[in-house]
This record gives sequence, structure tokens and C-alpha cells, in this order.
Amino acid sequence: MFTYLKKESFVENNILAELQGAFDQEFQGNANAPYENVREITNLSRYGKAINHLYANITRLIENETEYKVEFQKLWLVSSTHKNCDASRLPYIPHFDKARYLKALIYLNDVDENTGPIHLSSQADESIDERRRQLPEDYKTSQLNRITDIAAQNMPVPITGKAGTLILFDTNTPHHAGIVKEGHQRNVMRFDMENSHWNKRTLSSKVKRLFS
Repeated sequence: MFTYLKKESFVENNILAELQGAFDQEFQGNANAPYENVREITNLSRYGKAINHLYANITRLIENETEYKVEFQKLWLVSSTHKNCDASRLPYIPHFDKARYLKALIYLNDVDENTGPIHLSSQADESIDERRRQLPEDYKTSQLNRITDIAAQNMPVPITGKAGTLILFDTNTPHHAGIVKEGHQRNVMRFDMENSHWNKRTLSSKVKRLFS
């Protein structure tokens, strides 16, 4: 099973500058966003050429280096500081996601171990797909998607990178977010892509996406 792929210098400097500009502009508005440090985008067509150019490059990478057949679902813009992190809670402890996605994470600034890099395991766990399908709707209450039986040699490790680094990963891979230390900030774009057979969709969620 595919776990993750890291590509340094994936985003050209001129495109990176445009992406950062679009990122900053998004956080200047949307005062009613559910989370102060997160913006959710479901329609790329209203954004500039830089984001669409980036997504086209991601699509080509997936086609050339994986066997995945996926479609765009959402783009997340996340700006994190130390105050947004809690080492005792998900997503900062090893876990898998209930909804399976292929995610493409773009670092918009240099990310080292002080800046909260994502942590990923290099080894697949074939049991995770069945485990996630059996999660009840209230799984978050008891954190049933935590991974507590992971072997020491398979613990997720930090994936650091310069601005413009791309990290492509399957959310069935054991992973967790990194803690951003005091005085540091991490800005990332994350494309969520999905195979039609991975997740169940309710009628209401399908209608909401259609008109978003």
C-alpha cells in the first residue's frame, strides 16, 4: 500500500509567492469562518491561476507515480501557531482518519522540527482500512481512531521541508500533526482527494457539495 511521497521544490518560486498571497488574502476576510486558523475551499474555479496550476501539477504527479484514481474534494488553508496545538489530543497523536483521502500537503514556509511538521509512518498497516470502516459515528468521543499498538520502529517520523515542498500521503497511513513551538508559525495548503469507493456519502452531503 502507498504510504507517502515527498517532493522538494515541487512549487516554483513565482507560483509559491502567488499562493502565499492568495493564502494571506483568504485570512484577511471570512470573519465568520468556523476556525480562526482554518479556511475551507470546495471550488477551485473561483481562485487564481496559481492554485489551479498547482493542482494540475499534483494531478500529473498522482497519475505518474501512483495507481490512485481520485478526484478533488476540498482545499484547506491552515495557519498554525503554538496556541493551536495540544499534544494530548488528536490530531497530535498517532491516528488514522475515518474518511479516507489522498492528501497533498504544500508547505508555504520552511518547516523544521520547531514548526510542526506532519509525522508519517513509512510502513503500511493493512488492517487500518477495515478498522476505519467499522468506526461508529461518535468515534471522536472515545478517540477510537487512535493507534496505540504501533511498533516503535514504525512510529510516524517528522517530515520537514523547505517552502514549496509537497507531501502526498494516504490517510490510512499512521500519522499525526506536529507541535508548533512558541514563536513559530506554519502555513500550509492541503488538497483532499477521494476515490469514489472509499467513503460513504449521505444525500445531504452530496447536495451540499453540488451547490457549494
